[in-house]
Amino acid sequence: RPEVQLDGPGDPDVGITGASYGGAISLLAAAADPRIKAIAPVITWWGLSQALFPQNLQGPGAPDGGFKKLWGGIFFTSGSAG
Repeated sequence: RPEVQLDGPGDPDVGITGASYGGAISLLAAAADPRIKAIAPVITWWGLSQALFPQNLQGPGAPDGGFKKLWGGIFFTSGSAG
């Protein structure tokens, strides 16, 4: 985009922010994309297991809960890619 300030040719100054999942994504994106120069995550997950298993359903005897497959897939493929 023409209005984005550049440090040099092809080197934009980009920032990202978010809350909850968006805050965590801003942390992950900044680690993966060198174009991101600043992040301001408002809040991230308290714990990844709590974020992926609704109502913190985990451990022996816990009732079945929904695992957030999309996020698990994103983390697995991100980790596998290096």
